[in-house]
Amino acid sequence: MKGKLLNEKTDRLHTAYYVTGTTKELRDQHVISATGGLLGIGRTNKLNDQIDPSKFTAIDITKTTTIPVNGRKSTW
Repeated sequence: MKGKLLNEKTDRLHTAYYVTGTTKELRDQHVISATGGLLGIGRTNKLNDQIDPSKFTAIDITKTTTIPVNGRKSTW
């Protein structure tokens, strides 16, 4: 019983969640929201407090070494 509980806690500790997308896609999915600024100038993106967990992908941080991100080719 203790072994099972320990394994469950270890699994939860090693689990991370991520979501990728453009700023517009993340705003449309209500993952982030733009706050502050005047007429779009000085606006900052902030993580929403009420996020739908189904939008995220779960990974085991002890086994995952890369996260695929679609985008333009980096120059560095």
